[in-house]
Amino acid sequence: MAPNTPVVSIDDGKNVTVNQVMGDPRAIPQRVIDLVRDNIIGETLFRNAGNPGGLLVQFQRSTPLFLDGDPEVVAEFGEIPVFDLGEGLPEVARGVKTAAAVRVSREMRDFNQIDKVRKQVTGTANTVIRANDAAFRSALDGASVPEIAATAAWEDAISKIRTDIKEAAKTIASALHDGDPTKPKGYVPDTLVLNSALLYDFMDDEDFNKIYVGNIADQNISYTGKLPNKVLNLNVLHSPLWPMDRGLVCQRGVTGFYADPRPLESTGLYPEGGGPNGGSTETWRSDTTQIRMIGVDEPESACWINGIQ
Repeated sequence: MAPNTPVVSIDDGKNVTVNQVMGDPRAIPQRVIDLVRDNIIGETLFRNAGNPGGLLVQFQRSTPLFLDGDPEVVAEFGEIPVFDLGEGLPEVARGVKTAAAVRVSREMRDFNQIDKVRKQVTGTANTVIRANDAAFRSALDGASVPEIAATAAWEDAISKIRTDIKEAAKTIASALHDGDPTKPKGYVPDTLVLNSALLYDFMDDEDFNKIYVGNIADQNISYTGKLPNKVLNLNVLHSPLWPMDRGLVCQRGVTGFYADPRPLESTGLYPEGGGPNGGSTETWRSDTTQIRMIGVDEPESACWINGIQ
C-alpha cells in the first residue's frame, strides 16, 4: 500500500516544519503568488491589456471618445458615411522589471524557524504589492489627472467628506471635449479609492450619519463600523498601502491600462550558492519577478482629492 503523502502548506500551523516546506518546491512560490493575487488595487482600477509582446507600447492619451461626425440619413443605395475618431497625444508605456526574493537559511531549516520563513514570504508579497501600487500612482501623477482640494482634513469637525467626494465626481462627469459645453466626454465616475484608515473618519462625520434615521437607523456608520457598499453611488476600494493624504475618484476600466510582457512568476526554491546545504551562503531562495507597463490614456476620467489628512 502506498504511503500517504500530505500536502504541505506554509500555514498549516505548528506541526509543519521548515524542512517539509522546503521539500515541496511549489509551497513557497505558490504562497507568494496567492498573497499577491487580487491585492494590487491598480489591477482593479485599470483594464488588463494582455501581453504586448514587447517592452514598449505606444498609445494615445485623451483620444476623443466619439467620432468626428454624426450618423446621417442615407437613401437606399446611398453610401454609408465613415468618420474618424480623431487623434490623442502620443505616449509610450515602457515595461519595467521588478523582483524580490524569499531567502531560507540553513539555520531556519535546521532549527525549524517556521515563523521566520512565514515572515519572509509575507514580506516579499507585501513588497510586490506596494511596488505595484506605487507604479500605478506614479502613472497617474505623470498624466495630469485633475485635482481638487478637500474642504478640510477629514478627521476635523469642519470637514465635509460628502461634499469633497461629490466635487471630485462632478469634475469627472463634467469633463468637456476641447472645452465645448455641447460636447461632454461622457465619463461616469463609479469608484472611490482610499487608505483603509480613512474609513474611520466616516464614522464621526455628521453628513454621513444624519441620513441614517428611522427604519434605517441600524445602518448608521457609527453603529455598524463599516461603510455601505456604495458611497454617493461610488464603489469603495481601500488598501492599507494607499496614501493617507489623498483619495481618488475614477471610472474603473477607463482611466488607464496595464500590460504584462512577463506576468508575475515565482521560482521554486533552489540553493543560492549552487552547492550542498545551500552552497557557500548556506541559503536557498525563491525569486519573484514581473515585467509590467502602465499607461493612463483617459486622465480626465479620474480626479484626486488632496489634503484629506
